[in-house]
Amino acid sequence: MVDLHSVMETQERARKHIKIADRMLTQTYPIVQDPKLLLAILESIYAGMRESIMALLFYERYHRRISTIAQDFDIQFNTLKLEIAGRYEIPHEVIKFIQDIKLRLAFHKDSPVEFSRKDSFVMCSPKYETKVLTTESIKDALKKAKQFIAIVDGIISKKEERAIRI
Repeated sequence: MVDLHSVMETQERARKHIKIADRMLTQTYPIVQDPKLLLAILESIYAGMRESIMALLFYERYHRRISTIAQDFDIQFNTLKLEIAGRYEIPHEVIKFIQDIKLRLAFHKDSPVEFSRKDSFVMCSPKYETKVLTTESIKDALKKAKQFIAIVDGIISKKEERAIRI
């Protein structure tokens, strides 16, 4: 059974992942200056996004707007994209952003060759297609992740206030 405590706890974990990513980007990376750290930051951002999506799914399940919460993230993401995003007017760009992060991490997982070049981390596919992580792209991803967390916070807190008043 899902309760509001689970929703809030999950959203708090999302905030922690984003806070860790922010700290790694603003404090650790300038000292270490190892572009491989950019991948770890992206993974932390993605973990925060996943937790926030889960919090939103818990919230929807609590209010009985969805019947079950799938264990598979692809199904969870589709539920967000097809059922929830429209209800709360979550911008399409946010959905596309989450999908892009997921694809970048999958690309990394499948890349046989990766290397650091100046301030960037380059990943190559078996066909030598490349994807590049830069400090600027990670800063942009972190900014968008914070916006998504704020959107979910707004959805959860507005509805909680109504529940408390009633």
